This record gives sequence, C-alpha cells and structure tokens, in this order.
Amino acid sequence: MFRAKFIHIRYANSSTTGGGFTTNFMTRRFFIRKETHEFSILTRPRLAGKKFCDDCRVEVRWLFPEEAMLLAQVSLREIFRLVESRKIHFVENPKGFLLVCAESLATKKAKR
Repeated sequence: MFRAKFIHIRYANSSTTGGGFTTNFMTRRFFIRKETHEFSILTRPRLAGKKFCDDCRVEVRWLFPEEAMLLAQVSLREIFRLVESRKIHFVENPKGFLLVCAESLATKKAKR
C-alpha cells in the first residue's frame, strides 16, 4: 500500500537593504511517499486428521471456513451462506469452531 502526501515548507530569506530590513519567503513543495505492507497471521488449534462425516458416510478432512474459502475460491460470506442453507456439510466442535466437510465442498464446487 502506498501513501503519499505533499508538504509545503516556507523558508525565510532575510536581507538588509540600506537601512531597512526585509524578509522574502520562498515556498518549496515536497512529495513524500511511504510504502507499507500488512499481513495477518491466523493461529488455530490443529485438527486430528480425518473424521467421519455422517452425511457423506465416509471419513473426510474437515476444514475451517477460511480454508474452505481459499479452496472453493469464494468469499467467506458465501461459505457461511452454503452452511446456513445446508448445501455443504458442517459440524461445530466442542470448543465452538465451525468445521466444513471437504468432500461436500468439492462436490458443491464441481456443480458450479
């Protein structure tokens, strides 16, 4: 991300002419550009491999919504819409984390 701004600096030039004192101002304009980088680190507990999905009736890998979003190449809101409409299988673990069935996500992605 680039951020830029202009700043104005006034310099005073003093000179004496004859018996008087005069001040001339000179304005210079500077362009300052600052580059910043942002990144996020998400930490989460690890899952213990595959678990059984009651709807698929097979052992599948369970994904966090953020992982499902990246794999399906859709927004996080779209993942939650699919969960709410029960178009993909999901469970909530005892700690309250939402987990999405990778098999049903792959099937839904193939149908699009």
